[in-house]
Amino acid sequence: CCMTIDRETVCPMLIRVFYVEKGSHHTDRDFRGNSVPANEIHIHTWPDATLREVTSLLKETKKIQIAGRKTARFSYTLVYRNKRGRWQTKFLGIINAMAADDSKTLAEFSFEAGDYLDVVVS
Repeated sequence: CCMTIDRETVCPMLIRVFYVEKGSHHTDRDFRGNSVPANEIHIHTWPDATLREVTSLLKETKKIQIAGRKTARFSYTLVYRNKRGRWQTKFLGIINAMAADDSKTLAEFSFEAGDYLDVVVS
């Protein structure tokens, strides 16, 4: 089911994460052409990273003020280009203290280098 990556020899990829605090996800319209939403965080990780690992990386940046709360809820969508080259979004899961989606990896969601993550933290 899951790919294994040797994190000692394989370089992590850059992931552009766009976030909203206490709101709703960005839509595909927010990614038209070369425009992207303003609130952006860069993280580096591997395709075998779980959503729980991504959540930990986002908390470490300390850029999202409410991310450090024990009750913080992280809702993830994948933002990717479809076969026509247009940006499209797909819901991935929710991470909180009792999440069921936290063991799925980016690779299992078909995340590829160049895709984005969109996160709502509430």
